Amino acid sequence: MRSRVLNRYRAGTTIEHAAALLVFDRRPRMLVLEGIERIKISFGMQVGYVLDRHAPAGQRTGVSVIF
Repeated sequence: MRSRVLNRYRAGTTIEHAAALLVFDRRPRMLVLEGIERIKISFGMQVGYVLDRHAPAGQRTGVSVIF
């Protein structure tokens, strides 16, 4: 999707208002990304645990798992 740059703004719009919107947007985005990171780490640990339980010498089999 392409972004559109508008040359028209609402009356009374200020840089401070735009900056406040950016800060407001950043907070929920960071919360979501932190949650996704925790899920990714947990998933990776579970995969490692399962691989170790089923093939303790897995590092010698030549199979590699990259996340």
